Amino acid sequence: APLRQAGQAEVDDEYWSSMWDQQYLNMPEAWTQLSSINKDPSEVLIAVIDTGVQIDHPDLVNNIWTNPNEIADNGIDDDGNGYIDDVHGW
Repeated sequence: APLRQAGQAEVDDEYWSSMWDQQYLNMPEAWTQLSSINKDPSEVLIAVIDTGVQIDHPDLVNNIWTNPNEIADNGIDDDGNGYIDDVHGW
């Protein structure tokens, strides 16, 4: 059972009360809208603009985008976008 009902979207994260940024951005409403258009969540790409992301975090590890045109740790800009080894973004 969800720990909190926010708008129509159910939030089941025990740390929701400390996620001020998610609440400020009204993420439950975004999740509700996503559900209303029947979009498969695996088809949605979200950019994180921050100093870093813990890509092995349990909530993210199975959902982190991988650049299919980049070969990890080979020191080459395989996809020609100007960034070397940007497997999960830059």
